[in-house]
Amino acid sequence: IVSSSGTWKSLGLTYIVTSDVNVYGTGAPVLTIEPGVTVKFNQTTTLYIGSGTTPGALHAAGTAAAPILFTSNQTTPTPGYWGGINFADATVDANTTLSYVTVEYGGYAVGGISSNLQINSASPTITNSTIRQSSGYGIYLGTSNPVIQNTTIANGSYGIYGTGSPTVTNSVITNTGNYGLYLTWGTPTVTGSTIGKGLYLNSDTGTITGNTFINATSYPIQVKANLAGSVTSQNTFQNI
Repeated sequence: IVSSSGTWKSLGLTYIVTSDVNVYGTGAPVLTIEPGVTVKFNQTTTLYIGSGTTPGALHAAGTAAAPILFTSNQTTPTPGYWGGINFADATVDANTTLSYVTVEYGGYAVGGISSNLQINSASPTITNSTIRQSSGYGIYLGTSNPVIQNTTIANGSYGIYGTGSPTVTNSVITNTGNYGLYLTWGTPTVTGSTIGKGLYLNSDTGTITGNTFINATSYPIQVKANLAGSVTSQNTFQNI
């Protein structure tokens, strides 16, 4: 349990996580990951941020020259080996950022949900990052409203799945087994993004504009929406 703020420094060594890491405490601790750090997770281990009503935060801000990597501790990585990063409803959103981060080969089931990032009633900011090779969802939303910008989500069963109102901008969701973006409830804002294998929205409102929908693997594009006219003419549907 990380109950007070601390930093995993960039020392040129790989961090190996051998059991679950829980970041929470009465003082709202922040776990900071420095640019250039690689963190490898043993089988089934998970990084939890926040717990119940006890707050916590994760600040993982890499750079283009020194990105941060969260991955499997395997010689030949396989999807589903570790549990990914789990943001609970006690996540302190204002202090939680993933930037220039790669999260890969997660998807071991946590609470019955397999994903690289599981976000429950939280709204972290994710920018310039890559979420890939999950055995389940790239990002699972449980009534959550993350901000996702300039990010690639690839090689999972779904790209983004669940309930909530994410803001997705200038991002790419490709090579998923099913829908790139599938929301059963919420008012999403999706702009300037490329989405493969379709978009499913069961919403009353939302803004879907300036996107490109591609059928890169011959999967029928399916767009289902009840958005009161907010799907605008600037979207492009391509079959390439």
